[in-house]
Amino acid sequence: MPSRDTRPPLPATLSPAQHDFYAELRRLIDVAGLTYRALESATSAAPGSGETVFYSKSRWGRWVNAQSHPPRKAIRILAGKLADDEIKAGHLLELWDAAFAPVTGDIGDTGGSPDAGDPGLSDLNGEPQRPPFPDSPAPPDSRAVLDSPVAAKLASLVAGECEAELNDRVLQGWRPLAVSWRPGAGPVDPEASRAVPSGDAADVGALARFVLAGRRLVVLGSGGAGKSTLAVLLMDDLLACRSPGDPVPVLIPASTLVPGEMVKGWLERTLADRYPPLRDTSAYGPGALGDLVAGHGVLPVIDGLDDLEPEARGQLLGALSRAFGPRQPLILTCRCHEYREAVEAAGTIFPGGAVIKLRGVAAEEAASFLERGTTGPRAQSLRQVAAAVRAEPDGPLARALSSPLMVGLARAGHAGSGEAAAVLAQPDLTQAGVSAEAVESRLLGSLIDASFEARATSEQGRPDQLWSAQDADRWLTFLARHLARWRSYDLDWRRLRYAVPAFTDPLRRACLGAVLAFVLAGTLFGLGRGLPYGATQGLLYGLGHGLDAALIVGAIYLLAPLPYPPRPGTARWVLRLRQFTGTPRRAIIAIPVLYAIESGLRDGVGAVRTHRPGTAVLIGLTAAVLNWLVAAILVGLATRARLFDLAEQTVYFNLGLPGRGAGFARTVGRGAAWGAGLGIVVGVGIKILGNVLAFEDPLWELGVPAGAVIGAAFALVQWGRTPTASAPPASPDSTLRADRNLVLLLAVPFMLVIPAFFGAAFARGPASFVSFGLYGLGIGLTIWLAVGLSHTWPQYLIAAGWLAVRGRLPWRLAAFLAEADKVQVLRQRGGAYQFRHARLQDYLAQVPENPGSGGR
Repeated sequence: MPSRDTRPPLPATLSPAQHDFYAELRRLIDVAGLTYRALESATSAAPGSGETVFYSKSRWGRWVNAQSHPPRKAIRILAGKLADDEIKAGHLLELWDAAFAPVTGDIGDTGGSPDAGDPGLSDLNGEPQRPPFPDSPAPPDSRAVLDSPVAAKLASLVAGECEAELNDRVLQGWRPLAVSWRPGAGPVDPEASRAVPSGDAADVGALARFVLAGRRLVVLGSGGAGKSTLAVLLMDDLLACRSPGDPVPVLIPASTLVPGEMVKGWLERTLADRYPPLRDTSAYGPGALGDLVAGHGVLPVIDGLDDLEPEARGQLLGALSRAFGPRQPLILTCRCHEYREAVEAAGTIFPGGAVIKLRGVAAEEAASFLERGTTGPRAQSLRQVAAAVRAEPDGPLARALSSPLMVGLARAGHAGSGEAAAVLAQPDLTQAGVSAEAVESRLLGSLIDASFEARATSEQGRPDQLWSAQDADRWLTFLARHLARWRSYDLDWRRLRYAVPAFTDPLRRACLGAVLAFVLAGTLFGLGRGLPYGATQGLLYGLGHGLDAALIVGAIYLLAPLPYPPRPGTARWVLRLRQFTGTPRRAIIAIPVLYAIESGLRDGVGAVRTHRPGTAVLIGLTAAVLNWLVAAILVGLATRARLFDLAEQTVYFNLGLPGRGAGFARTVGRGAAWGAGLGIVVGVGIKILGNVLAFEDPLWELGVPAGAVIGAAFALVQWGRTPTASAPPASPDSTLRADRNLVLLLAVPFMLVIPAFFGAAFARGPASFVSFGLYGLGIGLTIWLAVGLSHTWPQYLIAAGWLAVRGRLPWRLAAFLAEADKVQVLRQRGGAYQFRHARLQDYLAQVPENPGSGGR
């Protein structure tokens, strides 16, 4: 195969997306060291396999040199082969989709998947099939992937979200404000924008049909203008009239985009994160979400382009243009000024993007909405506000209430005793020189106080614990600043931990785990040794073996492929080290190294007092090798159970779901069998280690039950983090409770069974049973810390406790957030909380901080 230097340059006629694909294809082939002959062997079906796929070396030569482009199936097979060699190549399919899917239409593969089915003429000639003429019907099975069970399940989940979302945004069942729109001005596609049907939010059917016809819709407006509400109304209408084969609209917050992430990979990841039941491979098969996205089975509703950094906005617009064909429907929301900046940064208008701009709420419409359906003191309060709006339709109050958000806050946020009138109808807010922003700030600033005070004085819904409005305001302000710092509107338990620096940096988290392991496990080891041999022996033993535990736990959180947020302050050597240990094999080798060196040195130095120097060196080397082997086997077992890969997945601890109990038994049984097999190796190592170093004869069979227990426990974690199609919708309370139950259940094998095994295996009497039991408890606690600190519940306890000590949050944080949801300041969305109004979060995040109070 020609080397990189002798290959001809890529043709200048390639599009940017095609150039990116071919350049990455060449790079991956060079990394793998594949010749054209090796490519032919790696991607063609073996004789007798029943398949007829054959990609010759001459065709690979044409593909690598961009003389023709390969079928997606060939790239999929190549990516799989590279993945087997631990070379990450999944993004190559995304690059292929961006380069060729808009041209080929992804038609011609069985089941609608771009890489499935009969190779057909495209595979025989190395050229993709030509798309059908615009007016010709598609093959009957070309959209079968859209009718798959995963698409139907996704539509059901999204419909439930839309119902809850509209109940919040449209004010508990009231007809939405009739917010209308007009064609957008500025850097837009004028032909596309002229075709947008007119209307208002009360009836979006025509606009929904316009999008479903394969149009790109961009919704612009100021903050609180109703962009997100209109997007959800469109989704609800699209789902209501959805036919089999239509794409499923899904709300995708733009803030969830990771810098450098491919668009389709972003969509697939977001679907997997927000709708865990879709990851059930037993129900939908492997790769179901990827096939759904690649087959245009998702209608992306990208909300809040303005939430991204300025540079990222233009990059996302360009990526959307390249990733989707001209007939892929899409909805995008953004503020006006930020969209103009994004278009200028992209260097071109958003092709095919029909841009509309939302109009403000008329004064009479706002006044009528405030008066609609209210009685008692509440009606009197809102009538005063409505009268002030009608009296001065161009005044600051009317201008502030031209936003649907502010009208909604005035109506729903100050229920009861005239609070709205007291806030909005004050003389200082009705003067001609007052800005609408001042009115909005006054309304937003009093919302939390009014909500919590109304709840505290309610006779029917008084909470179990009264939270003062002042404390609630301070705590929620801190949370708003924290979310703004991470550019997010979702407060889940994992994101809360990022308020503690120890969880944002691998080195700091490793130090936290090492300190906990050193103190807790070292104390147990020292007690176990000190009881029969005295305090001095116990202290030395505790320090030495506590250091062992610290090195093991610290290395796991420093080197294991656990996810961390991008953080500019991370040391460069840490990033390089983590990059080197990024594959499972390297992580298994590297994690126990420091522990093995330290334990070998300690045992070798200790042997100098009773053995010859040569024998002491041999003892130290033997200890280092065997300790490394034991630790590497445990890390390998954890890797096989995907404890690191699934560390961020939500736990589903519910044996009552259909099929969940049987899956639990199978998973734990397989884990126990694997652990028992590896336990034989561990047991032999323990026997050899004991004979060489201590001249004892421990029961080597201990490795079998201990390995079975550890294997079953690791499998239990994997089972708990694997979702099922029948799982109920997640909530913040259910996810935290499930994670807590699983972590506490893991304490049984690690802190009860393993100590009992050690006591029974090594003890020669009651006193020695306690001593060896404490030693086993130290080992179990070390493993529990290595596993448990990657779970949400322990991280929540550490983060919430640390922040409560500093006065940033209350001690009963979960109860407070649930109360904020009841008073309608927050709301639940899946396993996360959100501020019920994003504008409220933005307002609180901008309030100047008082360093002495921990809040405002």
